[in-house]
Amino acid sequence: MNIDTINIKKFYNILYNKQTYINSLYLLITCFIGSLYIFVIFMGIFSSLLLSIILVGIPILILTMIFIYFFAEFERLITNSLLNTNINSSNYSINPFEENIISIITNLIGSSQLPRGQAPRLVSGLPL
Repeated sequence: MNIDTINIKKFYNILYNKQTYINSLYLLITCFIGSLYIFVIFMGIFSSLLLSIILVGIPILILTMIFIYFFAEFERLITNSLLNTNINSSNYSINPFEENIISIITNLIGSSQLPRGQAPRLVSGLPL
């Protein structure tokens, strides 16, 4: 057996690997789900801005933000199950009944989920 034959077998070996098709399924699923995310998020934000004049847009904006949180959790679950990864859930749980909106925003901005350089700059600019 020469080196070319070994390289060809390694190249075509990917066709017999089950994970190859699972990864392709993941890309196909996330393509359609990503389009749905973009549609829901943009329509939610756009309609909430238009309807905020009559105060109906504020609950729509809050619902859109809640949907964004659940979209991220759903995407994490799909990624963990199909790609055999171990992406942890966010450490910060939001409970709007126990905290006011300013403390929720401040905690989200100051959380460790943001890049290190961004959090201090954003929190220092808030008038609290």
